[in-house]
Amino acid sequence: MAEMLDSAAESLAVAGADPPVDVVGHSMGALCALGLAVERPDLVRRLVLIGACSGFAAVRRWSVPHNWSPWRDREWWQCLWWGIRQMTGTGNLAVYNKLANLVESASVVDGSYAEYFLVEPGDHRKPPLPRARWLRSVRRVEYRHRLHEVQAPTLLLVGRHDPQTPLPCANELAAGIPRCRTVVFAHSGHAPFLEETARFTDVVGEFLAEPRTDSHD
Repeated sequence: MAEMLDSAAESLAVAGADPPVDVVGHSMGALCALGLAVERPDLVRRLVLIGACSGFAAVRRWSVPHNWSPWRDREWWQCLWWGIRQMTGTGNLAVYNKLANLVESASVVDGSYAEYFLVEPGDHRKPPLPRARWLRSVRRVEYRHRLHEVQAPTLLLVGRHDPQTPLPCANELAAGIPRCRTVVFAHSGHAPFLEETARFTDVVGEFLAEPRTDSHD
């Protein structure tokens, strides 16, 4: 995460941006955006978090539905097995793509929005994409007890059917971040900007157009 945040600060400097700036993040990008708001509040003017959580531990706490048993859920066991292989560094490109496809399928309400990787012959002999290393390091990222340090006004967007960062993850963030507004998208999974584009655009646009009243103005 430290490298992610250093890269964000460097990118702003190279781009000639004048901090603080509005920061928008989705999924893993939302976790990084949250980290930036906590660790470098001087860089963040407004914060938009989409499909977010306070850390990998939050996913473990909240991702299993109430009264649900995994014993007969074949996809759950596949996700667990392939995920463990990625996190322990024993995966390959085929495992990476199969896991990504399984998660992609579960993360949308309308299956037409799913974008799948093609698993090619020989992929089991190739290393996974470099991004797979993030799955190993992200397990140590935890901001649950530092949410009160977020100074920026925050807009939290969550799909009601999001299996990756479900509604309880958003509720945990909303309870900890001082100036946080939550919007739930009733017909979306993990990417409301795809499945409810018009409403998403309106909500984010209105938030970013609001005048600031603090010392950054």
